[in-house]
Amino acid sequence: GMVGIDHNGKEEWDGGGEEDEKREAEKRGKEVIDDSKGEEKSGQNNESNGATIQHRIELCLEEMGLRQVPSTWPPSFKVDFVTVLRLRTNHIADVRSVIGTFTNVREMDISDNPIASIPPHLFSPSHFPSLRRLIVPRFALYHLPLEVMSKDGSRVQVE
Repeated sequence: GMVGIDHNGKEEWDGGGEEDEKREAEKRGKEVIDDSKGEEKSGQNNESNGATIQHRIELCLEEMGLRQVPSTWPPSFKVDFVTVLRLRTNHIADVRSVIGTFTNVREMDISDNPIASIPPHLFSPSHFPSLRRLIVPRFALYHLPLEVMSKDGSRVQVE
């Protein structure tokens, strides 16, 4: 594991199992976004945040209190390490400006969105080259261009 810094400034060792990791991930998402709202911090602080976000396995924008996707992520917020992305109704249209950032997302949940609000280009393989699992709204299988979701058209499990 790696050493991360939590918001109390204490060091913690990532030695827990998956359950712990999930709980920590939810907690950290809020912390990291809170940190980034403040003034510019020293390079050392940004590095600490980078180490923390590496353990984060899920990004749910709504849980972090964001009404919309920021056009540029703060430097301390390393979305390269996000592997699970949940998009809610208010965010899915805004995500086009930063979508190219999510290179390592393996699982995406857009089940909370009306089909009409989902832009087809969202599923371009260049945006989500690592996508393996997609959770879509009910009835979306009839409406979405599912064949473009992965480079070979076969790796993505749709639910």
